[in-house]
Amino acid sequence: MNKRRAMRVTTGRTAPAKAALFGPAVDGITVAEWCSTPNGSGRPEAVALVFNIRELGDIVMRLKSRRACDELIDALIEHRDAVFTAEG
Repeated sequence: MNKRRAMRVTTGRTAPAKAALFGPAVDGITVAEWCSTPNGSGRPEAVALVFNIRELGDIVMRLKSRRACDELIDALIEHRDAVFTAEG
């Protein structure tokens, strides 16, 4: 059983049936800490998700709060469990 604290979603989630779930190919995803200094030596200010998109290059999404990270993690867990059933 998941003992994580339930988070109230602050951003809308579009049901997959209503979303246009097609687009450019994602060649990779990187998760890293992000800071605003050009050389990366500053204090981390956000968690960065970097999507390497074949047609566009890197697209960066910055999560600037623990709550934003938790909401993304909770959504991923929810959909992982719905898609990938328990394997015995």
